[in-house]
Amino acid sequence: MASPTSMLAEEQVHCSICLDVFTNPVSIPCGHNFCMACIGSYWKSSALFMCPMCKKTFFKQPDISINTVLREIAEKFKEIKTNPVANLQKTTQPDPGQTEVQQMIQERLNKVDDIKHSLELNKSSAQKEIEDSMQVFSDLIRAVQKAQAELVLDIEEKQRKTESWANGQIQELEQEIDLLKLRNTELEYLSHTEDHIHFLQTCVYADACVGTTRRTVLKLEETLTEEVEKLVEIVDITFDPDTANPWLQLSEDGRQMRHLGAWQDLADTPERFDTVVITLSREGLSSGRHYWEVQVGEKDDWYIGVARASVNRKGRISVSTAQGYWALAMKKGQEYRVSSSPPLLLSIEPKLKRVGVYVDYEEGQVSFYDVQNKSHIYTFMDSFKEKLFPFFYLYCCDKASDTMMICPVQETSHTKQC
Repeated sequence: MASPTSMLAEEQVHCSICLDVFTNPVSIPCGHNFCMACIGSYWKSSALFMCPMCKKTFFKQPDISINTVLREIAEKFKEIKTNPVANLQKTTQPDPGQTEVQQMIQERLNKVDDIKHSLELNKSSAQKEIEDSMQVFSDLIRAVQKAQAELVLDIEEKQRKTESWANGQIQELEQEIDLLKLRNTELEYLSHTEDHIHFLQTCVYADACVGTTRRTVLKLEETLTEEVEKLVEIVDITFDPDTANPWLQLSEDGRQMRHLGAWQDLADTPERFDTVVITLSREGLSSGRHYWEVQVGEKDDWYIGVARASVNRKGRISVSTAQGYWALAMKKGQEYRVSSSPPLLLSIEPKLKRVGVYVDYEEGQVSFYDVQNKSHIYTFMDSFKEKLFPFFYLYCCDKASDTMMICPVQETSHTKQC
């Protein structure tokens, strides 16, 4: 019967994968030993480089080293197990032809062979790692090139759409200009025709004839007004008190707003902006073309434009297109900018007093105009997928500000300001 010591010794020379005596035993970094072929096959069949004994996982295939001592023990164990009598005689009767020096030389030669073999394994492992890294970088370069090509195509497509939209707008405006010129020519012809003048001079009922002419002109003006209104809906908007920041004070009619310079005790509802001095309008836009005007006067820190219905209303807010705001701004009395990402600075002279805002929902257009000078300031081109609300930002450092006002558009033809 085998003693516990001999059973323990036998267990120590067995591979835990193949359960047989070690063949070419190797050690891995965690300290456990396996047959070289066994651990290699195990890692090939597994998704991870993991020790079968302690389950330690390695980031890459670890280096392995030949365990020469364990190999000699395993080979000796195999010899004893195969022919115990002969090996017993061999151990009791040493070979007289081999001196102790020769045995030492042989041992050194064996170690040299082991080192060479380990070096070859390391070299093979390093080469594989180089090939893997080259593959990773090649894949990364291809991905970057693909992304660059897609970005170029996207920019070119947006440019084509912008050019198409601009050409369409130009064509429509040119047609409208031609129509207005034709009607103006007809009016001039009517007012300068000699027969018409003679008729007015000789007509017994001259007053009635003049009245008829005036009615004709008024009818023509009404027709032109109706045609313009078909193109753009003049929006009657008002400030929404349920969204206004507590620093902002609104008039009862909802058309005037100022920074109060003091905090008001208002209910903190989900709709209200609690940190940034913003309010929305009551009226939302989900289709069509719309236009309104805002009196900004001498104020030196404001934003006006449109915002998505889903914009964040709590805490600090970044007013930018990336966050759902399309806006024109005056910042600290020093510069005009638009809320692109990053912001784009504008050179505007003279200082804006009254700003017109135009939205074409289907075309994804938000435009700003200097009403006083009748000039275009800036246009955003985007796409809208949810309701938009006109929004207004008014800041004042430590005192009440003058008033920001929503103006009736009907007064734009007059010289006075609202």
